[in-house]
This record gives sequence, C-alpha cells and structure tokens, in this order.
Amino acid sequence: MTGSELHATIQAITSELQEQPANYDVFALDGLNDALHDNQYKHKLFLQLLVARRQLNEHIDKGGATTWVVWDQSITKITYDECTAQQAADQYVADGDWGEADSTMWLTLYAHTPLLPDRSNETILIALDPSEPKCTENQAHDWQSPIAIVGGIKSNPGVWGHGSGVITKQVCMQCGCKKLQIRTRKIRPQEIKICEVSSMTRVFILTN
Repeated sequence: MTGSELHATIQAITSELQEQPANYDVFALDGLNDALHDNQYKHKLFLQLLVARRQLNEHIDKGGATTWVVWDQSITKITYDECTAQQAADQYVADGDWGEADSTMWLTLYAHTPLLPDRSNETILIALDPSEPKCTENQAHDWQSPIAIVGGIKSNPGVWGHGSGVITKQVCMQCGCKKLQIRTRKIRPQEIKICEVSSMTRVFILTN
C-alpha cells in the first residue's frame, strides 16, 4: 500500500477502536457475552493496527512519503502531507523567515509522524548559507583562483587543508569579492562570518 493508503487505514482502525463501548455489566450474562465479544473484536482491530503501523514504518524506512509534523526550538509545529521527513524539513525552512545572517546559520529541526507514536523523532540539521553579495553593476560573479591573489601551489591554487576537509579560495575578477568555501566531513562545519574589508575587497564565505 502507498503511504496515503496506510495513513487512511490507521486512521480508520483508530477511529473504530475509539467508538467501541468500554463498560459492561459483567455480572449479567448478557453483559458478559457482550464484553467477551467486544474484547475479541477489539483484539482483532489492535492486530490490524499493529500490522498497518509496521507496514508504515517499513514504508518510511524505504524513503516513502507520509504525513510529518515539523518544528524547531521555537516549538512552532507545521504539518506536511505526502512527503519524506527531509522534504518536510526543507519546506519548513522555505516557509520560514530566518532573517539576514552574515554567517552560516544551522537549524536543528525535528520531525514526527503522528500515526506512529512509538517511532522516535527524526532530527534534521539544515544549513542556511549567507546570501552572495551582488557583483559590480549586477553582473554575475567571475570566480577565479589566480595564485598571486589566493596563494597555494601552482598545480592547485587557492586550495588549503582544513582538518578533515579543505578550504577553497576564489576571487571575483570584476568586483574583488573573495569566496572561501569550506568542505568538511564534519556533521556541522565551522561557522565563519562575512567580513567587509573594503569597497573593493569583500569576503563571502560558504560552508558545506
């Protein structure tokens, strides 16, 4: 079954369970028979619910879409349908207003599917990089790595070792903006700020 079909199945079984009568006069013969019959029916529904939840868990583990509730440290929760946890988190970031930052901003988001109360929350880390400054006269940047400006070795100018990764230095030959791109294997790379050095020597730093 698809994620939406499993979703509908779990909701239907849950609603049916909630509608079942809970109390009987078990001291009366009729009441006792009703209670036994009801318990058997409830047991059958519970088994169907467990099977559907297991199938939904497997569906999610394979990258299937379902309903997710996403929130961050502000506890603002938003529900997204027919998507993966990562897609829901990406949409949460796209829908938000995070302001302007002069350094890489890291967002820790949490995602939970309400139909699986026993499934652990997903924790998703998303990087929001600073906006690239505009080039001279709104032209596209001409990123290059001239060794006289960025340094390094002749065969690989502008590339420097950085812990478990590298730093790549480039400069725009039109406006003088310098870009430092940090590539690392760390889960959360180092955060570096953009520095306004002068009107002709700006620094734009991107981490990934």
